[in-house]
Amino acid sequence: MSSIRGVELPRYFTILSTVAVTALAIGATAPRAAAAAAPPPITDLGALPGDLYSYPDGLNEAGTVIGQSFSGLPNRDNTRERAVRWSPDGTITALPIPADIPHPHSTPVDINESGSITGFTSDVPGIGVYRALRWAPDGTVTELEPLPGDTQANPRGIAEDGTVAGYSQGPTGVRRAVKWAPDGTVTRLAPLPGETDSLPSLVNDNGTVVGRVSTNNRQYAVRWNRDGTVTDITAHVASPSAINGAGAVSGWGRDRHGFRLDPDGTAVDLGLDADTRAIGTDGTTVGCYYHGPHQKTAAKWAPDGTATALEHLPGDTNGWAFDINDAGTAVGRTSRFLNVSSEVGQAAKWAPDGTVTALGALPGATRSGAYHINSAGTVAGSSHTSSGEEHAVVWRP
Repeated sequence: MSSIRGVELPRYFTILSTVAVTALAIGATAPRAAAAAAPPPITDLGALPGDLYSYPDGLNEAGTVIGQSFSGLPNRDNTRERAVRWSPDGTITALPIPADIPHPHSTPVDINESGSITGFTSDVPGIGVYRALRWAPDGTVTELEPLPGDTQANPRGIAEDGTVAGYSQGPTGVRRAVKWAPDGTVTRLAPLPGETDSLPSLVNDNGTVVGRVSTNNRQYAVRWNRDGTVTDITAHVASPSAINGAGAVSGWGRDRHGFRLDPDGTAVDLGLDADTRAIGTDGTTVGCYYHGPHQKTAAKWAPDGTATALEHLPGDTNGWAFDINDAGTAVGRTSRFLNVSSEVGQAAKWAPDGTVTALGALPGATRSGAYHINSAGTVAGSSHTSSGEEHAVVWRP
């Protein structure tokens, strides 16, 4: 499974806010000149019949991709958003919704290595009333019920055994972190004393959950361990953004530094304005450094925290790595600004030695991004088409 778990990726090349610091001042090596390499072939995964847009939300080791198919521009009131699955041969299938759920919109959140998927339906695109679902590998769908007295539920990730973590929400809007067992039984995750709201955000294959808890007008970052205990990790990682299979967590920490917190409690300082997005099995972490208005440099941090700036593709000035596989190959995109409100990005792949390859876009298009990579080297991302729509794509070695 992709090492990114429960992380919201930028869609449609959204311009991201930045802070003005110099990345190289904190020890990252400078980007090298881009090396030429032949990209793997790109495959357009397309959209459901009659739809125009699609986007990938996950990839597992078997090469199955999950995502959404859109009838029109995403996140518009008149656009229908449907959860889909693309098999390794590229066949697209709409994930079914229980007949008693009237919601027109559905979103997949995560897929495990067995092919089980979790996601939700909503009555309004991206917001509104949520109903949690789990799809078995054969496509059978099961609704995951909220806690007694609550009215909606939203999943955030699925473990290898089929356990789903997410939250249950009541009429007052208070969220309570929960997990659903493989048989669908819902259990509240251990609260902190005085807790008023809890929200899981990351789940790994082993069922370790990371998220945030509010208590008495304060927010804490916490880890719910497999044995059900809860640990406050705010002192090291106040805003978690990635978790790996071993339970290492990374994200924003104190004084605008990025940190990685290992399962044994060791905290590794990744430097000022280090924004992490994925952690490999050995602890290698990828993401970017912010170093000026609309400027960021893709970066990789070794297990000991040593930073390396990943080179941009020719002509680009920004970069961001989104995922890394067990072989140490990272994927993401590099970009340049045409003007203050228009950014052109292209999918990139970095070999373990840092060599960059342009993955390219669909014929007649120039914009693309790579967001997930598995151990076989299959990459899932998106590309504009020659007519301007955005489609989910894969690059297979």
